[in-house]
Formats: sequence, C-alpha cells, structure tokens
Amino acid sequence: MPSVILFESDRAFLKELKQTELAYLSSMQLQNGAIPMNRISSGQVLCNPYFADFSALAMLESQENAVWNGIKKYLQWHFSHLNFSDYNGLCGTIYDYTLTVEEGRCVHEAVVHRPEGIPCYDSTDSYAATFLLLCANYAEKAPDDEILVANTPKIEEIIGAMSATMDQNLTYARPDYPVQYLMDNCETFAGFCAAKRLYETALSFLPDAGKKAEEMKQTAEKIQKTVCSALWREDHFSVAVNAQKEDLLPFSWTEFYPSATAQLFPILFGVISPDSDKAKKVYEAFCYHYAGKDAEWNWPMHKIPSKSYWSVMAVVAAKMGDVSRAVCYLKQYALRSVSHQKPLYNADIGWAILACSLLLSDSSKTHLLVCE
Repeated sequence: MPSVILFESDRAFLKELKQTELAYLSSMQLQNGAIPMNRISSGQVLCNPYFADFSALAMLESQENAVWNGIKKYLQWHFSHLNFSDYNGLCGTIYDYTLTVEEGRCVHEAVVHRPEGIPCYDSTDSYAATFLLLCANYAEKAPDDEILVANTPKIEEIIGAMSATMDQNLTYARPDYPVQYLMDNCETFAGFCAAKRLYETALSFLPDAGKKAEEMKQTAEKIQKTVCSALWREDHFSVAVNAQKEDLLPFSWTEFYPSATAQLFPILFGVISPDSDKAKKVYEAFCYHYAGKDAEWNWPMHKIPSKSYWSVMAVVAAKMGDVSRAVCYLKQYALRSVSHQKPLYNADIGWAILACSLLLSDSSKTHLLVCE
C-alpha cells in the first residue's frame, strides 16, 4: 500500500466517523452476545454470522473496554451456536438465526429455514473462514486468549468445516452446493492464514501446533496459486467455477454483482498484492466502469447499481492507495448513514470502520493479515 497522505481535515473526519460508527455498531449488540444485521428495540431481526463476524472484526478497532467485552460475548455466542452435526453431516458450521427482541433484549432464537424446510446457511466455507479471521485477530490484539483456549476443540472443528468442501485446491460453498466461488475462496485463503496464526498464538500449546500451522500455510498457498492461475481470465477473475475450473457464470464488467464486485476480493483478502499487475488491472477496470469519466455510475459518490452500501469498496481503495476515492466514499457514507436504516447492515458499518482505520494507520496489513 502506498504511503497515505491525508489533509488534517480529512484525518479529523475519519477519526470522528470511526468513533461514531464504532459506538453505533456496539449499540446494535444484544445482551446474549448476538450482533444482528440491524438495531432493533422490539420485534424480529436476522443474525447472519458471516455479517456479524465482520462487525466484530471492526469492533476490535475500539479502545473501549465495554466494546471488547462485547466482542468476547459475541465469540461465546458463536461458539455456543455451532452445529454438532448439520443437515450436511458437518460439525463446526453455524446457521442463520431469527432473533425475537423485546425492549432491547433477545427473548427467543430460531434457526432460519429455507422454503423447502432445510436449515439455512449461505455457505460452510466462508462462514468458517471469517470467524477464524476474527479469532486470529482477537488472539493478537486481546489482553488474554482464554476464550479461544477454552474453545480449542471447536476452533479445530471450524477449520474442519472450512476444509470439508476442498476439491482441487478450492472450496465449494456448501456440500450441497458444489460451486467454487471467487469471493468464498478469497475468504478461505484468509481463513487458512488465520488458522496458521492461531496455531502460532492461542493454540500454540498443542503438541502438534507447529505441524498444523505449516499445513494451514501450505493450504492457503495452494488456494492463492489456484485463484491466481486457474481462475484468471486475461483481464478478470472467474466468478464461479466447477472442480475442473470451468466457468459456471458469465462475466461482464457491466454486471455490478457478482461479476465486478467479486474482482475486489482478491485484493481485499490479500490473495494478490495491491502492487501486482492483476490488482492494478482489475481495480482500474472496476473504477473505469463505476467511476470513470463517461461511466453511468460513480461509486465514490455512492452511485452504484445496488441498494447495498458495499463499503468494501472503500477498503480496497485504501489498500490500493486511492485515498481520494476512499475518503470521498466515506464522506458520502457519513451523509447517507445518519439514520442507520436499511439497506445499511452491520457488516457495511464494520467495513466503513475498517476503511477509516486503514487510511489512518497507513498499513495495508493492519486488519486483514496474510501469511508471511
């Protein structure tokens, strides 16, 4: 990441936005530790663990003890909701939950089910990877790692769940959905890197920790190599493939999601370096189509063909050293997110916080660490 140069007014703005959003994100958390997608005082709300993981990752940027206690409560909530054996026969996975809230307190939890009656999780690979990323960052920042040590068997089950769909060096989204997604595998790359770090920190007491850390590193490297070779298509990455690495979805830069946005994920999770030719090529193409002089859209001004915020764009811009676009987006975010109403969800608040921290810290490895 090139050196970040900020005007003092922008630095002050980023610091204030970061603190404001950290306070709001923390206020969303319920007393049982769950972090729902929206803040609610009474009624029903969804808790998607994948979204909640990114929320907790952002909360690690806080200096407040109360927020850190909240992260610990979320870790315990997540550990306590892991499946012993899910509908695919896997352990270490986690479903989405509907939470019933009365006067700010969760009084009931229910697993979300698909219309056909099957319990719901979007993936087994990404849900596991993002939680492992949270655990690894927590282990390196927290004053103690007791909660991770106490849940060592569950952490290893989560690693197993992430590994369960590995086929030809990439993971399927779920055992019952054999599609290898670019976005998921960028996250599993980060997940295996996180598992390596966990075996070097919180789980280093295990007799075979060194061997397992090396296994995690080698698996991450295989994913990285496969994404960068088998999924590269001259000027973009394939969005979804089968085990033979044949494209399952057509690609077009004019399709915002999943085609264009997926191209940001190799940069976001460290699969490719911001200085690499591939990173420059896909980022420049993304900005040409969504922020170019003659483009219909302008992502820094929050004019995108989606109702969602996609705050990850600001994080990627920061990683690429594109400070002006990143700051512009965050200023638009601040104007639009005052009420924090849908379609703003917890994860996008978290990504906005991480973008602020990344710009203020001048380090591309501060939040989403990769194997070294």
